Amino acid sequence: MDLDRKICLCNDITADEVVDFIKNHNTDSLDILIKDMEIGNKCESCLSNGFKDDGFSVTKLFNLVKKGEI
Repeated sequence: MDLDRKICLCNDITADEVVDFIKNHNTDSLDILIKDMEIGNKCESCLSNGFKDDGFSVTKLFNLVKKGEI
């Protein structure tokens, strides 16, 4: 998985930034992540299927980090 890739195009946030935020802040809730990072608050495509509609989303990334797969 390319963590340098943009995950939120509207807010110019990379997957790596999201992973670091989750780990550094011990974020346990997707809602808190979205609020605190101000991610997915414009077009919202990064929250579901990704802005390229390829499944690379904030939700998927959050779940992978919480499972310890990233």
